[in-house]
Amino acid sequence: EFRRLANMIENDGQAAQPLLINGRRVLFDGFWTGGNSLQTAREWKWAGDDQTVYYQHTRGAGEGNSNGQYSNWMTVDPQPNSPATQRCMQLAVHWLVDGDLPNGQPATREEVHLKWDDNECASLRRYICEYCDTGSPATPRPTPNPTFAPCPAGTYQESPGSCKPCPAGTYNPNVGRTSCTPCGVGYYNPSTGSTSQAACGKCPAGQYGPNEATAQCTDCAKGTASNEE
Repeated sequence: EFRRLANMIENDGQAAQPLLINGRRVLFDGFWTGGNSLQTAREWKWAGDDQTVYYQHTRGAGEGNSNGQYSNWMTVDPQPNSPATQRCMQLAVHWLVDGDLPNGQPATREEVHLKWDDNECASLRRYICEYCDTGSPATPRPTPNPTFAPCPAGTYQESPGSCKPCPAGTYNPNVGRTSCTPCGVGYYNPSTGSTSQAACGKCPAGQYGPNEATAQCTDCAKGTASNEE
């Protein structure tokens, strides 16, 4: 069985930014992330969400609308800017040599290090991935149905995971039942949660149990009699 274990990282929050690079010391390196404008030039989306435009590139480096979302683009151009061809996002790592970018342009560490930059997708870069706990972003693994312990004797299952005591006039000696057993006509049981038929008593003489599940026997009307006892 093939399962997708990781996706290109979606670096959509400032808190995650320092965690992406684990103290590497390399010069002019870059890491691919999941940001791209492959669908429409200048409209940047994350690989796991092809519906949301999180950055609309308008002009030069770092000039655009982030739509209120986290953005960490460079504001300097380390190479010629070409939105038509540079449609994958890389993360810059140690691009400065003696205060200059590789193209000779002066820059500060704050302007460059761990900033986002667009580049040709065919360029050779390392990858930064994040673990995903689904089959794939488009087809998440189905959530298993929850399991519940069976309802004990003296109760019944009203709904999955919910057990209720047997009402008066009934009993249940079994586990995992969805209903309780009535005591029967002529019998009564004033208690709830009964686990045995022995809890059902026969109505005494002069009284009767009118229903299958009777909590208290009823006195016979004048002129009538009951031979229940």
